[in-house]
Amino acid sequence: MLRPWRIDDAAGLQAASTVSGDLAAQLGAIELSTIARCETFITDNLATATVSRQNFAISVDGIAVGNVGIGSMEHRHGTGWVYYWTSAEVRGQGLATLALASIADWAFTEQGLYRLELGHRTNNPGSCRVAAKAGFSAEGVERQKLKYGTERFDVETHARLRTDAPPLRAAERVLAVDGLANARDLGGIPRRSGAPTLPEACPFVRKTLTRPPPGGVSICTRRASAPSSTCASPASARATPSRDPLG
Repeated sequence: MLRPWRIDDAAGLQAASTVSGDLAAQLGAIELSTIARCETFITDNLATATVSRQNFAISVDGIAVGNVGIGSMEHRHGTGWVYYWTSAEVRGQGLATLALASIADWAFTEQGLYRLELGHRTNNPGSCRVAAKAGFSAEGVERQKLKYGTERFDVETHARLRTDAPPLRAAERVLAVDGLANARDLGGIPRRSGAPTLPEACPFVRKTLTRPPPGGVSICTRRASAPSSTCASPASARATPSRDPLG
């Protein structure tokens, strides 16, 4: 389920950081090697909500194994920037997709937003699959937008509108935002009519998977020798002044 972050999630955050080498850059090169540092990061960043930003822990059996959030919420135009990550130990189970679909519903119904955007490196098929399955259609590529170390990377942007066909039926959601909706049993995830399929939504997934770089496909915040991850860049990847600088 999705719920607010708590101080006692520090152990889960430390574990996720330890087993997920890509999170260091994803979280802005923050040092999370100790419980105390994790508690500080949770207090200052993850558990602190503002009128324009909200984060939720992705919780499994009470343990925080990931994060999904919305930054740069702007209510005049009804827009927001979505981002997510999961611990390497739980990737491949559909948690990021369900979390992204659930928080999108929350943003549309509870926050009154109309358009949600996200972005991922073009050589990160894991994050592209998450976006497509959660109903976010690919819209274009921003060239050389992100810089990690000495390398620059193209970013593919995705978006979902409130009026787009939902990717999952509400009765089949396994995740829910705590206090705003009830968690339900997952009875299957059929694709809704009109929802984008992976090939049509993510052309870069086809390209990357058919011609992977030496050593494998890269994750969203590391080089191409690392395995793929389910990370979407936080709003700091946005270049427009009106967006919150998240990394």
